[in-house]
Amino acid sequence: MRFFIVSSIFISVLFVSCRKEKAIWESDWSLPLVSDTLNLKNLVTDSFLAVNGSGNYQLEINRNILDLNLSDYIEIPDTTISQKYSIASGSLNVQPGTSFVNNNKDHLFDLQGAELKSVVISEGKIKISVENPIETKTIFTVKLPKAKKDGLAISKTFQAPAGTNANPSVTSAEIDLTGYELNLTGTNGEGFNLLQSQMIVQTDESGVAVTVNNYDTTKFIIEMEGIKMNYARGYFGNIIVQDTSDLYVEFLDKITSGIFDLPATNIQFIISNGIKVSARATLNSLTNTNSYSGTSVALNHPQMGVPFIINQATGTWDSFFASIKTILFTSSNSNVEQFIENLGAHQKLDFKLELNPYGNISGGWDEFFPNSKLQVMLKAQMPLSASMTNLTFQDTFDLNIDSDPNNTHIVAGKLKLKVSNAFPLQGEVKMFLLDASGQLIETVNGSELIPSSVYGTMISGQMQKSDATIYFDLNSNTLNKINSIKKVVIKSVLNTPDPLTNNSNFVLIPEGAFMAFKLGTAFQLENRL
Repeated sequence: MRFFIVSSIFISVLFVSCRKEKAIWESDWSLPLVSDTLNLKNLVTDSFLAVNGSGNYQLEINRNILDLNLSDYIEIPDTTISQKYSIASGSLNVQPGTSFVNNNKDHLFDLQGAELKSVVISEGKIKISVENPIETKTIFTVKLPKAKKDGLAISKTFQAPAGTNANPSVTSAEIDLTGYELNLTGTNGEGFNLLQSQMIVQTDESGVAVTVNNYDTTKFIIEMEGIKMNYARGYFGNIIVQDTSDLYVEFLDKITSGIFDLPATNIQFIISNGIKVSARATLNSLTNTNSYSGTSVALNHPQMGVPFIINQATGTWDSFFASIKTILFTSSNSNVEQFIENLGAHQKLDFKLELNPYGNISGGWDEFFPNSKLQVMLKAQMPLSASMTNLTFQDTFDLNIDSDPNNTHIVAGKLKLKVSNAFPLQGEVKMFLLDASGQLIETVNGSELIPSSVYGTMISGQMQKSDATIYFDLNSNTLNKINSIKKVVIKSVLNTPDPLTNNSNFVLIPEGAFMAFKLGTAFQLENRL
């Protein structure tokens, strides 16, 4: 019997070979294409989600619109200051160890309208250089009497070698300014932006007597670099910050049409002023634009476009309290629901902020501290409850299937979508098959809806799940163009049906809700050898 079977196979192969024609047979193939699980945390990446006491998700938005650190606007620029001294006329015979220069000077900083009296340095350095034209070793003492750290003023002593007017000797040193407090009131203590310096020069005690002429100029140079402040006191000037801030919410750009109905909700704009300076702010406009409908909705409120005063912070260095101004947008005083329900992915905020709008009313007692900021924040907290009517999402992914009509090729088939849905959303699904240039080749409807979890079975806690397999039949015309299909757009039209009336209803999203899907093929192949 075994011999008979082997002989039969041999004869069959020989027969086919003698005919010199291709063997043709059909086979069924099922191949996976895409597999994924979606949940709220990877769908709503631009928001903060929390779970309320009922075990349902709620939306918590905490977004900084403005985070102003005053040290970014008021700064001591990289500056070079110098102090020179020469005798008034004639010449002077100087014995060894004699001090012949003791000179004070105030140096003015240009701070672009700010009038600072005291600053504390968080970062920066100075380089001090002295030039000696005297023909003997000379001792320079350079002091900054009002630049102190731990109660000690900056004082640096240099032993400068002998030099000449044409070729003075130069000696330098560098000092880290971190933690230093600069009193900028000048020598008399009544000014601002003034740094006092003192230069003392004496000849070497073990040297020789020298003659100093009126053309011999002793000199020191201070180069200040990279100065950052974490405290300042004075008058900060009239600073105006006016800007348009653009925000893009990528998730909303996947919603192409439909109605999204939210319950009553609130949005807060909170202005926190941690700086001891009065301010005035104006929220000129906040608008969102829906990319697909082109509809823009501006947030309306009695406060929009109207300037309001922000009080200064109170307290001291180690214990200050920010002043808080809150503007509340509710369904009763604004169009906040229509604003959100427009589903605008492109948000634009136009605002103006003005410090010291009435001038120096503090008498030079504006202050900012190490942690002082002026912030504008957007806050909202609402149950993630929504009613959806034909809310339409779409997404695109690549697809590449090769079929050779002269060898193995597809003669019949469909795409198969297996779905496990734990969201209380029901969806109608369509596929749009595109070529490499994005031109539409074919539109294919799903065989059934993605069923809402409200029609499913309980799987844990209060979460239900519905399962379905949805087919997308590919006709012969589509199969003939299968090699041209390079992209697939999946469009889902979502509703929130009531299981009794089938009308859209408000639904809550339970913690852990997910949608798992697997997209694969169910092809019948014709094989030619």
